[in-house]
Amino acid sequence: MEARNIPVIQLFSNDFQYIIPIYQRKYNWGKKHCKRLYDDIVNIGNNGGKNSHFIGAITYVGDANPAHANVTPYQIIDGQQRLTTLMLLLAAMRNILIDSGENVVIKKKIEQLLFNDSAELESNDYYRMILNKNDNKIFRWILNGNMPKESDNMSANFIYLLEELKSKKLNIETIWLGIRGLNTVSIHIKKDSGDNPQEIFESMNSTGLDLSETDLIRNYILMQYSVKEQNEIYEKFWHDIEEQFDDEDMDEFIRHYLAMNKKSVVSKRKIYEVFKEYTRDINMRKEIEKIHKYAKHYAELIYENKEPEELKEVIWYIRKQNTNVANSILLKVLADYDDKKISIKDAKNIFNLIDNYLIRCNVCDIGLQAANKVFPELISKINVNNYAQSIESALMMKKAVTRQFPRDDIFIENFKQTQIYSKNKICKYILGRLEHEYSKERVELDNLDIEHIMPQTINADWKGSLGNNWSNIHGNYLHTIGNLTLTAFNSELSNISFKNKKIHYEKSPIHITQELGEYDHWGEDDIKNRAKILSEMATKIWKCPNEPKNIDDDVDDDFEEIEYLEGKEIQELWYKLKNTILVSCPKTKFYMTKVYGAFKAYDKKGKGTGICGMVAHKNKIHLSYNCKINDRMVIPSEFVKDVSMKGRYYNGELRSTITSDDDIDKAIKLVKIVWNNKIR
Repeated sequence: MEARNIPVIQLFSNDFQYIIPIYQRKYNWGKKHCKRLYDDIVNIGNNGGKNSHFIGAITYVGDANPAHANVTPYQIIDGQQRLTTLMLLLAAMRNILIDSGENVVIKKKIEQLLFNDSAELESNDYYRMILNKNDNKIFRWILNGNMPKESDNMSANFIYLLEELKSKKLNIETIWLGIRGLNTVSIHIKKDSGDNPQEIFESMNSTGLDLSETDLIRNYILMQYSVKEQNEIYEKFWHDIEEQFDDEDMDEFIRHYLAMNKKSVVSKRKIYEVFKEYTRDINMRKEIEKIHKYAKHYAELIYENKEPEELKEVIWYIRKQNTNVANSILLKVLADYDDKKISIKDAKNIFNLIDNYLIRCNVCDIGLQAANKVFPELISKINVNNYAQSIESALMMKKAVTRQFPRDDIFIENFKQTQIYSKNKICKYILGRLEHEYSKERVELDNLDIEHIMPQTINADWKGSLGNNWSNIHGNYLHTIGNLTLTAFNSELSNISFKNKKIHYEKSPIHITQELGEYDHWGEDDIKNRAKILSEMATKIWKCPNEPKNIDDDVDDDFEEIEYLEGKEIQELWYKLKNTILVSCPKTKFYMTKVYGAFKAYDKKGKGTGICGMVAHKNKIHLSYNCKINDRMVIPSEFVKDVSMKGRYYNGELRSTITSDDDIDKAIKLVKIVWNNKIR
């Protein structure tokens, strides 16, 4: 490695005959960065070039085997954005000098910085700097004296610089003095020196530069090859991969691609680290070809109108849930379908199964973060001879409460009572699928709004209609499924009376809205009745598969209790309460999640249902009973609190606080009541 403190102009004149961007990195400087560099240059020029400005280090690596006979190529590791912007300014100055016919000497010096005189006109070697495929087209257009027509950062910065030079009528000699006053530390890494260019590029992440995980991956791949091979791989594979996605989706694609292959979750912050480890002992060229193939399928998964026509509807269902937690396994399914390893029927069944699982988890408040770990693990359970069924069975065998496929009884209760409107990512989708059940046509949701039948703002008419208990009815049912529908005229309805709303509902082309015209009034019983009807429809739309014949009793995906209880003073009380419940309630099993412990009782057919859950705090335990207040299984008291309106980790509207052995004795009597009711 050789480092020198020199003027930028000297670096261009003496060293840089042919500059290649850092392994095809995009130009991403916005106007703010461009203006800052320009202002620094103007300040130096206005001082007559007496002062200088350090623009940071420029690090580059030379190729020991140049691909071009007349010039030596260099690759920029750090400094590409600055040098590209400087070239744009030089091109803008050159354009003005051509128009004015003045300062021929400066014009010639600028052109010598933009072009290689020794190379054939407009060949690759003719241009001093080559950018990535997309940027280079615009860059050459500008260098050749044309005005850009694009709306990208490069075009915008060039136009800004040109207009600044014209509007302020700055003397070009002043700007030239400013450019000559720019200094840099030139760091030249020679490939045969033993220095590692990739390690230097990685270290840029710690300097606050905006490197994405796939920036690092792309450079890690390409730097293993010569310049000629890099260009070939980039042109044939990587450019097409990048064209499929924007930056954020590109990172997500690689993350799910790795999760699919490793069959485990990959952190967003460790994509590059995992990629390096995963590819350490494999053929990189074959891996690039594989990534290229899977990029097409991931784009089919996330972008509308790219999916296979025969899978369009089932992919649309998943996409409308606005979650990518299942993309690792869905990516594999799409690829295997494309390779004819599975039938169209199996592919559709798997997409529908996962759609059903995600909706049920969401409605039942089973965190999708836990589901995030489920799907990569399912890949390891795939039996190629029984593809769809093996995934279904593996998913149905999950027993940890944060990963279990919610059964119909749990789903129906939650579907009726969950404040579904607050789940704004899926609320409209759920209503659309319910409408689809009536119309048998997919509902385009973009032009529809969610309508509260009983309005969000209650006026005197509605209070009178709902009766003396209007406040509780409004609080309990406002955002539940029974009180929601779809409409194209939400603003017109607002909080008008139900009688007047009916007139609009009856004319609606939306069936679930139109049927509201059959109701004479709207109150608690009507909301509950409609919720019951819709919940039964929901179980037919988002079906629960049949129970698997053999359920493995080993739970290998629970969180460790010892880790959960670390640092808490009630550990002894926790184990005493847990063991007492297990002894008192036969055929009951305990499952540990990341945030609570749960007890599930099993009937003679092996069907399980939750009975209670407990959350450990530093010096107390919250024990929640899996029942509703209206069930009347457990009655609120000084020992049993109503928590139906509070946030909570475990299902159930009633909770006791356990701080002593006496509390355990009182709680066990209540747990046994719930247990008896759940398994009888």
